[in-house]
Amino acid sequence: MGPERAPGKGVAGLHSDSPLNVLPGLGARRSEMLARLNLHRLQDLYFHLPLRYLDKTRLLQIRELRHGKEGLVCGVLARHEILIRRRRMLELVLQDDSGPLNLRFFHFAHLSKLRAGQRVLCYGTLRWGNQGPEMIHPELRILPPKGPPPLETTLTPVYPTTEGISQYALRGYLGNALRLLRQGTVQLPELLPRELLEQQGFPPLYSAILQVHTPPPGLLSEDPGARRAHPVIQRIVFEELLAHNLALQRIKRQAKQSRATALPNSEAAGTARDELLAQLPFKLTNSQRKVSAEIQQNLARPAPMMRLLQGDVGSGKTVVAAIAVSQAIAAGRQAAVMAPTGVLARQLHQHLQECLAHRLELRIELLSSALTRKQRADLLARIAAGESDVVVGTHSLLQEGIHFPRLALVVIDEQHKFGVQQRFSLLGGKDDTVPHQLLMSATPIPRTLAVCLYADLDVSTLDELPTHRRPVETHVMPNGRRAAITKRVREICLEGNQAFWICGAIEESEATPRRRSAEQAYAELRKLPGLNVGLLHGRMKNQEKENVMERFKQREIDLLVATTVVEVGVDVPNATLMLIEDAENLGLSQLHQLRGRVGRGRKAGTCVLLYAPPLTSIARQRLDAIAHEHNGFKIAEQDLLQRGPGELHGSRQTGMPRTRVVDFATDRHLLPQVAKSAKILLAEHPEQAPQLIARWLPDETIYTNA
Repeated sequence: MGPERAPGKGVAGLHSDSPLNVLPGLGARRSEMLARLNLHRLQDLYFHLPLRYLDKTRLLQIRELRHGKEGLVCGVLARHEILIRRRRMLELVLQDDSGPLNLRFFHFAHLSKLRAGQRVLCYGTLRWGNQGPEMIHPELRILPPKGPPPLETTLTPVYPTTEGISQYALRGYLGNALRLLRQGTVQLPELLPRELLEQQGFPPLYSAILQVHTPPPGLLSEDPGARRAHPVIQRIVFEELLAHNLALQRIKRQAKQSRATALPNSEAAGTARDELLAQLPFKLTNSQRKVSAEIQQNLARPAPMMRLLQGDVGSGKTVVAAIAVSQAIAAGRQAAVMAPTGVLARQLHQHLQECLAHRLELRIELLSSALTRKQRADLLARIAAGESDVVVGTHSLLQEGIHFPRLALVVIDEQHKFGVQQRFSLLGGKDDTVPHQLLMSATPIPRTLAVCLYADLDVSTLDELPTHRRPVETHVMPNGRRAAITKRVREICLEGNQAFWICGAIEESEATPRRRSAEQAYAELRKLPGLNVGLLHGRMKNQEKENVMERFKQREIDLLVATTVVEVGVDVPNATLMLIEDAENLGLSQLHQLRGRVGRGRKAGTCVLLYAPPLTSIARQRLDAIAHEHNGFKIAEQDLLQRGPGELHGSRQTGMPRTRVVDFATDRHLLPQVAKSAKILLAEHPEQAPQLIARWLPDETIYTNA
C-alpha cells in the first residue's frame, strides 16, 4: 500500500520538510529561536504538541468561577487605579450582573488603552485574595459597548516555548502552517498502513494533526492522563516510537551483515582473565560472572557484538569491561574505551590501569585535552603504529585522524550520552571488519523498557552489588534544618571525610526564592572555618572541571559544592556524605545516581535530601520511596509510575532516548505493539520504513541523545 496523502495536490517546491522560513513573518532571527525548540521544518511544527489547552469557547459569569480554575468572563471595568505599595501595580475591578472581580497587574505597559467604563473580555485563573475573588495578569480584550462577545470555536493550545517566542507568536506560526496543510499546499504523507491504523483504532495522521492543534470543545479531557490516552495523541506518539524502533533495527541488521575479528576465549585469554581476577581485592558476584561469560562468547564470534551492559550504581561494570578488554589484548588486538567527559575518561583510565596493573608491558593510554600538541601527536603516532593496547578518551576517539590498525573492541561508558548515530558510525570500518561494541549504562532502565528501547542491542544486566558495597543510608529533611545540617557536615569533614553539597541551579538568577543556587551555597559554605570548599558546575571549562575533581580526589577539597554534573561516574572513595538541596525537584533515578557517589570506599555512605515545604503528595511519595528503596531497577520503575505530568522540572529519565512527543512515563504501554508493528511493516511495507526514520530522525543532531 502506498502512503495516504492529505487532501490537495500541493505546490511544487513546498512540502512538509520545507524550512520554517517559508512561513510569512518568520525570518532568520526567529528561525534561530525556534531551533532551540528543535523546530526546523514545517512538519516539526505539526509535531510540536500542546502542553495543555485553554477553554475560551464558553462564557461564564463571575460567580461561576472556581478557585484554581481558569475561565472566560465578560464585564465592564468599574475601577482603574495605579497603586504604589511594595511595588507599582495596576488594579482593575471587573463587574458583571453576578458580582465584582479584582484584576491585578504588575507589568501593565501594554494596557495603556484601558479606561473605567470599558467593556472587556477577560480570561485567567481565579484565586481568593484579601478583597475577594481576583485574577493576576489575566488576558484582556477590549470589546464594543454592545453585541455578543466573540468566542473561540476550538480550544486554545498552550505550547512549550522559548525565550523571545511568545505563545501568541507560536500560535500564529502554527496557524499559518496548518492553513497550508488544509489547503493542500503542503502535504503530510500518511506513512502507516491502513490496516495498522484500523487495528490500533487510530485516525489518519492528517486528521490527528488538525484535531490535536485545534480540538473542538469536549474532544480532549481536562485530565492530563485521560487527554494523553486519546487516539489523536496516541496516533502521533505511536509513529515516533515506531520510527525509533525501525532505526534501531536497521542498525542491528547492518551489524549482522558486517564482520568482526573473532577474539577467541583461548588459553591465553583464560590466563589473562585469571591473573586479573587474582589481584582484585574482592570476588566477582554471580551476576558479574554470568555477564562476563556472555561477553566472552560474543567476542569469540566473527559477528560484531553489540551488547548493552546496564547495572546499578556500584555493581562493578568497569571490572566486567576490563575482562573484555583483556580478551581483546590476549588476541593481539587493540581496544578503545570512551566516556562522555574528560573527568570520567581520566577515571576510567585509572580504573583500567588498576585492573591490568599485573601486565606491566601493556600500554594503556589516555587521550585528553590536557595533552600538549606534541604529546597528542606522539600518542596518535603510537596508536597508528599499533603500539597502544588500550586508548581511553571522550568522543574525540571517533574523530578523523585517529587510526587504530588493530582495533577489535570499543567500550562506551554512559552510552546514552553519545547516541545512536555515533555507535552507528562505528559500523563503518575502513576494511571489511568492524569492532565489537560493549555499551555500559549506570542508569538502570526498567526491564520492561530495555528490550524495546535498545532493539539494536543484546542486553545484559548486573543486578547484584559486590559484598563490600553497602546501601547508602538516606534521610529526608526540610530545608529549615539547613543550619544544623551544615554544622554536622563541617564536623564530618574535620574527622577526615569528604562531602558533596548538590544544588539544582548554578547561579542566583536561575534559582527561585525557595531554592538556593550552587554559587549562593558556595559563598556561604566557604566561610566554614577549617574547611577547603570547592565549586563545580557545567558552565566551567573542561580543564577547570577536571582540576577541581582531581583536587577533590586528592583530598585537597573537603566539601564540594556542585550541580548535578556529578550525577554519573565520579568516584571519590573518601566521600561519605552527600547533601542534595531541592530534592523534590529531581527524579528518583537521578537522586539514586547522585547518592551513589558516596560510600564507595571502606566507610558507609549517608545521603540527606533537603526539601522546601510544603510538599505535594506525589513529591512526598517520591522522597519516601528513595529513602526506603536501594535497588536501582525498582527505583526506575517507581520513577516512571510516580511521575505526574508537569510535576518535575527537567525530569526526563536519564538514559532514555531523546524524543519529540513520546513520554516513557505515560506511553510505555505502546512499546510491545510498536515492536510487533515494526516487524509487520518491514515485512509488508519496507519502502515506508526509511521515510518514517527520515521524518522523525532526520539527521545526526536529532539522532543523538547527548
